[in-house]
Amino acid sequence: MTSRTYIISSIIALASLALVLARVTKQNVKNQSLKMFEGFVVVTMLYTLLDGVWGFSVYLSEKMLLGMKEAFYYGSISVGIVVGLVWYEYAMVHLYMITKSRDRKLYLIDAVPALIGLQFVAVNYTTNYFFHMNSDGTVTFTGAGIFIWIFYIFYHVWAFVRTSMHYKNEEKTYEKMRSLVVRAVTVLYILGATLQYALPILPFFAMSLMLGSVAILIYNISIESENEVLTEHKKENYARNMMITSLADEYDIIFWVNKDDNSYRSFSNTQFYRNMGLKTEGDDFFEDAKIFVPESIYKDDVEYVTESFVRENVMKELEETGRYTIVYRIVLGGAIMYYETKFVDSNKNLGDSNIMVGIKNVDARERRELSRKRDIRNLERKELEYRKALQEALENQNEIYAEMLHMQSSGVIVTNMENRIIICNEAASDVFDMPLNIMMDDIFPDVVEDCLKDGTKNIREKLGSLKNKGDEVSYEYPVYHLDNRVTYIKAESKLTTLSNKTSVVITSLADITTNKEMEQKLFKLSETDSLTGLLNRDSGFKRAEQFIKRNVDGMFCIIDVNKFKHINDTYGHPIGDKVLKAIAGCLKRAFRRKDILMRIGGDEFAIFAVDIKDEEVGGRCLDRLFEDIKVIAIPGLEDQDVVSVSIGAIMCPGGRTKHFDEMYKLADSVMYTCKGKGGNNYAFYKQETDS
Repeated sequence: MTSRTYIISSIIALASLALVLARVTKQNVKNQSLKMFEGFVVVTMLYTLLDGVWGFSVYLSEKMLLGMKEAFYYGSISVGIVVGLVWYEYAMVHLYMITKSRDRKLYLIDAVPALIGLQFVAVNYTTNYFFHMNSDGTVTFTGAGIFIWIFYIFYHVWAFVRTSMHYKNEEKTYEKMRSLVVRAVTVLYILGATLQYALPILPFFAMSLMLGSVAILIYNISIESENEVLTEHKKENYARNMMITSLADEYDIIFWVNKDDNSYRSFSNTQFYRNMGLKTEGDDFFEDAKIFVPESIYKDDVEYVTESFVRENVMKELEETGRYTIVYRIVLGGAIMYYETKFVDSNKNLGDSNIMVGIKNVDARERRELSRKRDIRNLERKELEYRKALQEALENQNEIYAEMLHMQSSGVIVTNMENRIIICNEAASDVFDMPLNIMMDDIFPDVVEDCLKDGTKNIREKLGSLKNKGDEVSYEYPVYHLDNRVTYIKAESKLTTLSNKTSVVITSLADITTNKEMEQKLFKLSETDSLTGLLNRDSGFKRAEQFIKRNVDGMFCIIDVNKFKHINDTYGHPIGDKVLKAIAGCLKRAFRRKDILMRIGGDEFAIFAVDIKDEEVGGRCLDRLFEDIKVIAIPGLEDQDVVSVSIGAIMCPGGRTKHFDEMYKLADSVMYTCKGKGGNNYAFYKQETDS
């Protein structure tokens, strides 16, 4: 009878805890206390499972090995101690999270007794000092077994003390109820643990854990969730009232419109309602607006406002941006005044299905804006007249200089302080493939931005610096043509003040494309091996060192051509050069563009393969290289002199790689080891060999 009761009780407890966990997981409001309770239920389920399996093994399955029974019991008693720790943490978080924040370092201190208890259990495994397993799998505690029970109930007793203190010091009825429930459940756990220790014939502790979890779910979590939802609703209502109050002084009228049925009501009742003939509430805001618009809106704005107040148009704007504003004119007492109506979707801010509609007088603001625009137009007109007069004066006084300017082979552009072009010769227009009449009187360099690309920003910065500091400035930039040509221009700009006190910037443009191309060719030649087209020793080593300093993973290899001196001596240097070129081609095909490929000597090559982290991947690359080298066919080279290489490789893990010189020496030593074997061979440097 005892065996059946033990198993059935464990199954009931485990199923009930699973239902509790499922209910807790579905809670809408998730806080730190709820998360801690979830963890407690999970640990409790683990304990119940282990305890139930142990009970099954003892009372039903006599054939189960004693070692397995022992393992399940040790597991259940260890998890039982952890259950007490997690329950204590939940109780502290649950009771104190509202009044104060708990220091996370205390969690580590709290775990010390649990660690000591687990150490006692571990000691018992070899000494049987606290309890020992009988041949049938049951447990007999010694006199010292009382210490195991103490650690079993330690956290529950301490939680009882802390909750009693909280209950005594708390004045709020709601908080006292929370403390009372936790304290009662803690007593239940102490009772269950004591019975389990004294009479291990039924899962008393597991049943008490199940009953306590159900009680916590019913009283604390459910009631607290309802309280948080109610508090959230109060916050929403408070936020809505605060929004209305804060906007009441700014807007003459505020409506609250229901999005579902279009019904509305106002939160202010001023003289403006009576002047405009508006209602303070109604069944359909948009239908009533159709009556208001023709009667009060200025005639030229009626069509615009009527269309703007259509419900579909309003909802479309609110869906996209959350707000919708229109400005129009109304007639009040014979006077025309500007008003603004703003629609705001409160769902974006408060989470409900209402629209706030505010109407306010913006006459002063709009008239100031109209005045500002008129002033801008007047200034633009005066600037245009001034520019035209200046241009005419320059043209009349400098016709000869203009002709000379257009005859120059170098480009010249003259701009005012706003970067507007006032003089430009044909050579300058040819530089940018831009007709002269289009460039004139336009903004530089914006007018030629398409062919400058990123260089536009650089030119603006240089011209801006010149205007601030004066003197002159020199700079270079590329020009991209429609026929895919790229020319390089050197510009020299100088700030000059004319006799009429007007400042202009004179920029000369010189084509330096030939010089640039020569520089690029020389730079490439300085870094490249002329025979193979690979990087030379200096440039290759420099790039490899840069990768190593940046802690980039990679594989470094030194490659030596076998019997190359024999090939040179037997067939001549032209055949030897063809062999080197062929091997360079194999390297390019076997490795990627981002890898560093270099020729470091007569018949020696080197590789730094980027981002290769293990020898297996590196080996596949080298195997691919060998397959390509095997099919090298050089006219004039006899079959017995097959081209082959020896390779010494070393992995360069990012952040743990030695200096490049050491990597080179290690790879070189491995390469010479392979060279003695003949044929295509490679080997990786092994760390053990370094000792």
